[in-house]
Amino acid sequence: MRKVIFVSGRYCPRCKYVENAVLDVLPKYMKNSIEKRVAEDDPAWCGAHRVRHVPVFIFEEDGKEVHRFVGKEPKPEEICMWLDNVKDIEEPT
Repeated sequence: MRKVIFVSGRYCPRCKYVENAVLDVLPKYMKNSIEKRVAEDDPAWCGAHRVRHVPVFIFEEDGKEVHRFVGKEPKPEEICMWLDNVKDIEEPT
């Protein structure tokens, strides 16, 4: 299964901007495979996944990380380009 994990910070204005801009695009590719996390709520998980800066998008396939965008504002087209290169991202209904 493929999924995107978006990790943000509670007091991170850039995170809010990125969430609004990019997460509007993701449902076109992945309806039920988007997970949102707040770094302050789960520091152990963030440590285990090497999350040092927010915002971060972690792309996983079968539970293994295959790509990430870290600490910057990925443009929606960057996300789309990556998703376009991953065929059949939508799970069968």
